[in-house]
Amino acid sequence: MIKDTFGTTKNQETIHKYTLKNDFLSVSILNCGCIIQEILMSDSLGIIDNIVLGYDNIENYEENLPHFGAVIGRTAGRIEDGIFTLDDKKYQLHTNPSGTHLHGGREGLDKKIWKEEKFTDTRLVLSYISEDLEENYPGIVKFVLTYHLENNQLHWSVNAKTNKKTIINLTNHSYFNLSGLKNSGISQELMIASDYFFELKESLIPTGVLLPVTNTPFDFRISKAIKKDIHQSNEQLRIGGGYDHPFLLDAKSPTPIILKDPNSGRKLEIKTDQSTCVFYSGNFLDEKVGIVNAQKIGEKHLGICLETQNPPNAINMEDYKNYVIISPEEEYIQKNTWIFSCEKS
Repeated sequence: MIKDTFGTTKNQETIHKYTLKNDFLSVSILNCGCIIQEILMSDSLGIIDNIVLGYDNIENYEENLPHFGAVIGRTAGRIEDGIFTLDDKKYQLHTNPSGTHLHGGREGLDKKIWKEEKFTDTRLVLSYISEDLEENYPGIVKFVLTYHLENNQLHWSVNAKTNKKTIINLTNHSYFNLSGLKNSGISQELMIASDYFFELKESLIPTGVLLPVTNTPFDFRISKAIKKDIHQSNEQLRIGGGYDHPFLLDAKSPTPIILKDPNSGRKLEIKTDQSTCVFYSGNFLDEKVGIVNAQKIGEKHLGICLETQNPPNAINMEDYKNYVIISPEEEYIQKNTWIFSCEKS
């Protein structure tokens, strides 16, 4: 295990970089937003690359418009008009220029400094206490996030307790490029075990309507290159500017998400207890994100996100609101496993 000083914020807070490392992987995490800054692994020729998008300085992470590698909350994704009702009380959250609440608000969990609870050779535990009405969410909530490196697997889990009924829906916002930026993120091959995806409004808010993937560009039940259908004429692709959609996962599938890079031989398999994966193909990445991984200026589709969570805007969808409502008598729990492997040449 390695603990380094990564930098100092504008508020003079020290940011630490924690590295979990074994013979398969090296994973570096910041206590700012629980950001996964690096995942280093070998390709089929033994060449080591960083396979997630990130920055090499704290200044860029303080802005971090793409939310590279961060935990997102209290709710991930968009909430329509920033409004939700809980026990007949209406809450107005911060909205962006598009009029929606996005990724937890002006200063969501991705902008917070988390407290180190435990750090060993294989495990990092970070916590954060979100005060009542922080970003106008009700309840004092203690979040505990654990990263556990075990052989070729990175387990990450979140536990949270609240003193008042509230809504919670977290995700990790890592952008994967298994080629190590040698190729576009949409050159990767993706499998999602999902028969249905959520229809989006023009505002990118899920309507609550499930659309079948059959005979659409959204059918990833058999692995295919992301770029294969991304430019097809399709109303939902037009709205998203590409893929930016929640897929309802097949609960019976032991590994519902598989990402491969055919050139490097690297593969990522994702296991989750969440109902949904938001697949985002990096449609809004551009040169404004700056230098990524200390080597390349940002560009569209440079990396892709596979955000395991419950449906965005679930609180405003009658069939899904109970997925995200948490009471003091219960505990919010989310468990995920990323399994990395490489086919040797």
